Amino acid sequence: MKIEFIGHSTFVIYLSSKILLFDPFIKNNPFVSKKISDIYADYILLSHGHDDHLGDTIKIAKKNKANVLAPFELGMYLKNKCKNITKLDLGGELEFDFGKIKMVKAVHSSSIIKKTIFNTNKIIYAGNACGYLINTEGKTIYYSGDTAVFKDMELIKNSTVSGIDIAIISIGGRYTMGPDDALRAIDMLSPKKIIPMHYNTFPAISIKTDQLFKEIKDRNIELLDMRPGQTIEVIDSM
Repeated sequence: MKIEFIGHSTFVIYLSSKILLFDPFIKNNPFVSKKISDIYADYILLSHGHDDHLGDTIKIAKKNKANVLAPFELGMYLKNKCKNITKLDLGGELEFDFGKIKMVKAVHSSSIIKKTIFNTNKIIYAGNACGYLINTEGKTIYYSGDTAVFKDMELIKNSTVSGIDIAIISIGGRYTMGPDDALRAIDMLSPKKIIPMHYNTFPAISIKTDQLFKEIKDRNIELLDMRPGQTIEVIDSM
């Protein structure tokens, strides 16, 4: 298994037989050098409908004939735009040939903003925001999506058999939990490894990470501070 950080909240997990893509925000992402044509995926997992997460889903899904997993209302919005849509809702889980995916709670909003012919914003409700818990190839990966910290993160940890191997969590503040709340989330999730995301992409979510990263290391949790474009291999010794 390999994990590639494309940038912002966009990740690719390369399994032995499938490729999972999360929140594909490519074209307008200031730190992404790849083109949409460079992105491959068998499954696209969407956490919510905001532009920096829904992003380039439609083009990538059509190019790859990918199966798009999304919260119910967001899936309904996409059903005539993408060929393969799998709709879930919070607490729902599905078995695939590569493992199991469960849609878990996120505390965040979700909408799609479209410009009208009068150049005003039309806001389309996109249902619940979510995160994902993925069990595959002997590992458990938690992808938080955009979220505030919430007490039920303890339930996410306790729903796993052997704990969370890797937690990919938002830390940028303003629109999600910031460093202080991210530490509270980490204490509830107790992952073996942390990959931070959704920070320093734009001025509104620009933060200082020194203290947060020190606190993570002080908890004997391995910090994977990935740079855009970086790929890591997940080894069995975790």
